[in-house]
Amino acid sequence: MTKEPMDTQAAATQERPSAAKKKLSTSKKLLFSAIVCCGFFGILELVLWVAGVPTLLEQADPFRGFSGLVKVFEREGPNYRTRAASRGSTFNDQSFLATKPADGLRLFCLGGSSSFGFPWGAEAAFTSIVGEALAATHPQRHVEAVNASGVSYAMHPLNIVADELL
Repeated sequence: MTKEPMDTQAAATQERPSAAKKKLSTSKKLLFSAIVCCGFFGILELVLWVAGVPTLLEQADPFRGFSGLVKVFEREGPNYRTRAASRGSTFNDQSFLATKPADGLRLFCLGGSSSFGFPWGAEAAFTSIVGEALAATHPQRHVEAVNASGVSYAMHPLNIVADELL
């Protein structure tokens, strides 16, 4: 009888190491966590894309022109026009011909809030006034005055807009 409890006890201690599960290393745990996390967000992105939910870049420029990733103007047929995401909040709704006519005269204005026309809008800005004056004094020419100024814009983002216009 004394031998039987000892055998059971010895057998239990011998089974523990072999029956115990191997623990995952920290690097494997991190790898599996990253895979699950990326998989979850990948599936979520796919579902939102299939559902037709517009992206943030389609709704607004999250960088407000400071990155150069989002263009201010986009082509719409024979014209370039201010992107819908930029209209009103940062830039005025402006358009100009993609191909400058032979008799064309273009005036581009780059600047901050004052040249944007804040708070009255592009119609009251000096770009519009100068464009109307040029059109009146040169009726034989096709005059385009484009106000490419942005609200609260400094030199760096204006350089990005100027490069785009060039």
